[in-house]
Amino acid sequence: MERSYDERIVLYFYKKNITSALLLLILGFGIVSVGINRKDSYIFLIIGIIFAAMAVWMWIRQRFMQVKGVEVDGSADRFVENSALFTKALKELDLDEEDVRDLEQLTLQGYSPMAIATEPLFRVDSEDGKARSSNYQIAYFILDEEVMFTYTQAKSLVDSEYFDGGHIWRYKAITGSQIKEIPKLCMTAPEKEEGKIEKTFNVLVISGENGETFGFAFGEENRDNAEYIMDHINKRAKKESRMRKPNSAKPRPKETLSDLTKKDKRSYEIGIIGEEIK
Repeated sequence: MERSYDERIVLYFYKKNITSALLLLILGFGIVSVGINRKDSYIFLIIGIIFAAMAVWMWIRQRFMQVKGVEVDGSADRFVENSALFTKALKELDLDEEDVRDLEQLTLQGYSPMAIATEPLFRVDSEDGKARSSNYQIAYFILDEEVMFTYTQAKSLVDSEYFDGGHIWRYKAITGSQIKEIPKLCMTAPEKEEGKIEKTFNVLVISGENGETFGFAFGEENRDNAEYIMDHINKRAKKESRMRKPNSAKPRPKETLSDLTKKDKRSYEIGIIGEEIK
């Protein structure tokens, strides 16, 4: 997937900085004056005019180019459309379509309050009142009886930061699953230096017994999916906890492994590794 971004989206999140345009204009005039005072120095005149033109364009761009929240939503939608989420999830998790055909599959997506490499930018739109982040996340969940498969992609809408990865969970290795509302200070308008307000972003948080924590951002339109996944995890984890007995796991006879599907082999291998560690 192409890891590019739209420069117009940058204007939505970054403060308008007229100072940089002014400095560029002063530099341009300075170079032009040098060219005027020196004979046969047309190169200075050309460079100075270019700098001055860049300053004027920067000022016009920041002053008159208005980017609406719906345009940012469109950029996020294009990311989702080009993500090839299902195909990449199967490849990352080493699964085939036949392995997951009869399993529950759900997706989550939304503006993310979590960093990829650096912290995202936040803004509340004055027109629709919606809080948006410069990072957008999509996730794919495959729910089996013994294990859960997750795959996620996160992309910055204002630079080239990107992440993707998969994880396989045994329910009895999950210590908690909950929906959190993460508060963030959001800029209200790019022309204002102050006036940030606090808004919350939805995140499904899953924790493992080894201390690992995974967060999956989602919008309100995906709340039903997030609550379903959370309830499914907690019910399965509770059931596995009740059924757990010391030394109760018996390895499957090796001669039957060749008959298993790829998904069942992965589940079996994870189970054996877990029992050996314990």
